[in-house]
Amino acid sequence: MISIVIPVRNEPEMGGVLSHIERLAPCAERIVVDTTSSAPADDIWRERVRYLYRPRLATRADAMNEGAEEASGDILWFLHSDCRPPEGACESIEKAIRRGASAGAFLKRYVPESPFLRVQRRVLDAAARSRKRFLVGTNGFFVRRDLFLEEGKFPSVPLFEDVLIFDRYRRRVDFELLTTRLQVSSRKYGEGFGLPRIARNSLIYLAFRLGVSPHTLIHWYA
Repeated sequence: MISIVIPVRNEPEMGGVLSHIERLAPCAERIVVDTTSSAPADDIWRERVRYLYRPRLATRADAMNEGAEEASGDILWFLHSDCRPPEGACESIEKAIRRGASAGAFLKRYVPESPFLRVQRRVLDAAARSRKRFLVGTNGFFVRRDLFLEEGKFPSVPLFEDVLIFDRYRRRVDFELLTTRLQVSSRKYGEGFGLPRIARNSLIYLAFRLGVSPHTLIHWYA
């Protein structure tokens, strides 16, 4: 069974995401780890998912690790709350595991997608297909649960925990990139074409690869 782990904090669109996942993955275990500090979600969430209210957790990485610990499935699939899976996603993951993959991810597309976001996606696609690089949390990381608990969880950092875990797993285990696409909301890129956010994110990523700490970079990203 697949356990879908979704970390959330002050998420306004979670209802639509859950409805989409319920329709596409009715047999999967759905775990929402809510780190919102103000108040837990209303009862409608609790009726639809396994709801973990964890305001003490400081980072998204900690939330995903907590969800993994509580999961009962033998495959973990980490989804960000602004992602919607494609038709047949769970079946694609199960087939990849049966083919011998221990971990993997999806390609993605932005919705809506400006010309600049389209160019960014194509660049990221090329890098992902050729060397499985530039994969991030919105690529929907999946992994065998036993391997995740034995080989290492998400590092407890405020930013780029996804990049670090992709770096680790694509080098050490059989890693499969699925070519069906997650839909990723482009709302975080702001109004218009999203170019300022793309440029800032690119500079932050470059700084990270040059050795700047995620604890420093989180202040640039916010």
